[in-house]
Amino acid sequence: MAKKHDKTQKVLGLSKLLEGFEYIPGKVNARIVKEHDGRDVLQIRDPTGLHQYEVDGNPLGITVDKRFESYLDYLEHLLNEYIKEKGSDEGFYVKPAFCEVLRIEGLQYYERYLSFFVLEDFEKSAKDSDRNLRLFSIMEKYAPEAYKKYFEQYKSYILSYNTRAKCLKQVKDGDREKAQQIAEDGLKKIEEFFATHNIEGGHLKDTNYIILSNLRDNIEKGLSYQELMKHPGLEETIQEIQMRLNLESLSDDELEQYKV
Repeated sequence: MAKKHDKTQKVLGLSKLLEGFEYIPGKVNARIVKEHDGRDVLQIRDPTGLHQYEVDGNPLGITVDKRFESYLDYLEHLLNEYIKEKGSDEGFYVKPAFCEVLRIEGLQYYERYLSFFVLEDFEKSAKDSDRNLRLFSIMEKYAPEAYKKYFEQYKSYILSYNTRAKCLKQVKDGDREKAQQIAEDGLKKIEEFFATHNIEGGHLKDTNYIILSNLRDNIEKGLSYQELMKHPGLEETIQEIQMRLNLESLSDDELEQYKV
């Protein structure tokens, strides 16, 4: 009789890995750890386990078309090539299927820059949020209307987070004057965003504007770095994060009008 081979693979579970890395509702549960090859990686704890991102470059550690860090970089390359060939960007557009790829990729960078913010690595947080602001700009110009509206609703949010990261880095480095100027510039950008969309006084009711305005005022008052970090509004609850990360993509009906 032929001997049966046991095809069951013995693999390690996550129990040991999760020891000491408890999921705490209401907090951003993130940490930097060493991989087996010695490089740093970012781990984020959620209710079902954890996921892991690279701390530099593409969060998933991939390259696009063997040359580009992300699909956004690839798209910017395509746009530049189009302009070289045509003489302008007239007629350039992004198909819905590619918009969806960019949306999901943007959420990965979003989760990473939020984690860096909580870990007080403001330089990396600012870099990733700068990157997503590039995404927002290109979607505003070249995406179908449904995707333009999708990204538009988060513009003041990302402007506020990006500015706060840059402000707090300067405070941490001891340059409060530069921090205040960065805050002022960020507030103006949010004001301009609402003005561009003909929402008169909209910034005055915008939570992101108010949080940034409070940060500017508290820097001016001389609050210490530690006091600024404890101030309400500088941390986002895990419920808000999950809401943003688990947003549904556009409906089939919305996509129907933009067939690829």
